Formats: sequence, C-alpha cells, structure tokens
Amino acid sequence: VSIMALFSSPSRRRLEKPMSRLAQAGLLFFIFAGLGIVTYVLFPRAIGATLNKIRATTEMQNGRYPDALKFLDEAASDNPWDDEVQFQRHIVLERLAEAAPARRPGSFRAEALTALRRAVTLNSTKAAYRSALAEFLKDEDPRAALEARGDAVRLYPAKPVYHFHLAVACERVGLKDKAL
Repeated sequence: VSIMALFSSPSRRRLEKPMSRLAQAGLLFFIFAGLGIVTYVLFPRAIGATLNKIRATTEMQNGRYPDALKFLDEAASDNPWDDEVQFQRHIVLERLAEAAPARRPGSFRAEALTALRRAVTLNSTKAAYRSALAEFLKDEDPRAALEARGDAVRLYPAKPVYHFHLAVACERVGLKDKAL
C-alpha cells in the first residue's frame, strides 16, 4: 500500500511531466556555457600554471632565481590558490635575499615571509610549511616560531625532527622544562 501511495503522490506526478522547451534550452545553455568556461578559461590557465611551475623548477636548479621568480609569479597569477607556488616563491625570494644583500635583502625577505604565510593560509594542514615558517621566524620572533613548531608537531607527530626543533625553540624562549 505504501509503495502505491509513493507512485501516486503529487510530487511523483510532477517529476513525470516533461520539461518545457524553454527549460530544456536553458539547461542546455548552462551546460554548454559551463563546458566552455572549463575548456577555454580554466583548463588553459591550469596548464599554464603547471608549465610555469616546471620552468621555475628548472631555473631554480640552474641557480637562475630571478627567472624562476618570474615564472612563479606567472604561475601565481594563473592559479592564485596554489600553495606550492607560494612556497616555491618563498624559497626563491630567500635565495635572492642571500645572493643580493647589498641591494634589497629586506624587501626580498618581506616578500618571502608574505609568500610563506600565504602558503600556510592556502594549505593549513601541511606541516612542512609550518616548519619553514618557524625556521624563517626563529631569530626575529622566537615566540611565533615556537607556535609554528608546535603546529608542525601537531600536524605531523611522527616526524622526529619536528620534535627536536620544537625542543630547541622551547629552550630558545626559556621553557627548558618543556624542552626536556
């Protein structure tokens, strides 16, 4: 009896009505518009971002950091939500700060910190980003470095080096009991 009631219910009868021509045309328009956006906008941008990441990696391996930064900036503009691009930008900017201390190391370091914080924001579950942030901040802001070290340990407790670095950070801020 309940099955008969389900098949004869008003909502079931409404579903059986065919779509109007206007509704069909509207649905087809949205399907093809979505496919067009994916095909002609998103897909090429994703490919461009990936190619630029590959080019940047090659330039980094060859020590050409200004060129690597250019490719990473292009990849970031193609895909601003890619945490790996931001992390690589941080590495390149740190190398540039080390290589050109007479020119503008402060601005390279500031940009590197911004890129690293963006990577952490985009992927808050990656312990390596937290560890890199702690390493970056250890001299300038030991308390923030300690917090980042603690986050890295919480995110990846099976990695012994994170525990070691947390103990060193605790000792650095005067928490020797916690360090042991």
